[in-house]
Amino acid sequence: MDARQFISRASAPGGVRQLVREALTGQVGRLAGGSCVPVLPLARRPFETYAKLHFHQGFEIVIQVLGASRWELLEDAVEVPADGLLLIPRGVPHVERLIAGESCDCNVNIYVSQELVTYHGFAWEAPDSRQMIGQAELRGAEPRALFDMLAETVAAYERGGRESTAVRGLLLAVTSLLGEAFAAPEAPAESGSRLVSLCRQEALRYLCSTKLNVGWLAEHLGCNADYLSHLFKRHTGQRLNAFITEERLKLGRYLLQSSTLSVGEVASSCGYGDPDYFSRIFRRSAGKSPGEFRAAARHGAG
Repeated sequence: MDARQFISRASAPGGVRQLVREALTGQVGRLAGGSCVPVLPLARRPFETYAKLHFHQGFEIVIQVLGASRWELLEDAVEVPADGLLLIPRGVPHVERLIAGESCDCNVNIYVSQELVTYHGFAWEAPDSRQMIGQAELRGAEPRALFDMLAETVAAYERGGRESTAVRGLLLAVTSLLGEAFAAPEAPAESGSRLVSLCRQEALRYLCSTKLNVGWLAEHLGCNADYLSHLFKRHTGQRLNAFITEERLKLGRYLLQSSTLSVGEVASSCGYGDPDYFSRIFRRSAGKSPGEFRAAARHGAG
């Protein structure tokens, strides 16, 4: 299979789902046989925004199908060979680049948050030809269980390195569970629910970006902003703008409790260019300023 065949297969109905299933089957075999050494980058200051790098609230599993990929991080960069597996922990700033001299870079991505599991394909044939293909939600999976297992995988890596037995065992369990979910018959989705799922996914993936709003999401997903807002409210009972704000403030509370980022840095990591505006809406939601909330959280922990 070459890049054009990958794109053709991924673009067909159900094509990306089948490609992900095949990639997972291969990874299960390699992890069980000990021939796969996963790539797992960490960050000294997670959840902080840096220029063109971005981070996610969930975990991203990348399986390299063709070529090799290069992922730029804050401190350095990592490369993933063909048939390799990359696990990007939540909060790790990163961006994918095409490796100089490589003819293509094709991979499948699985995104796991506490609420949903989504997947898509990426194909890159030239520096300016990167495209995302076939975004969809994986129904029948258990997002919270997978999320917790991936969090434990990262903790095991920090304790013993990527070649530790615990890391391999946990990744084998995760890829096996995902493989079973992808092998199950695909449940028909209610009309419009797929777009709402993708909207939630992309909002969560790009919370740190100041460009995230209803208009940007609609353009990103190829639809009308008013239609997307109406559809989101009809399916979730919540306004899309309110969902984005709620998730940003949820991230803000987490960072104030668990990180050493300044209030201004927390605001930036939550997608707010103006720290004063962040502080105002945070106080409106939490009843305390960000500084007061952090002090109370630390006092409670002590």
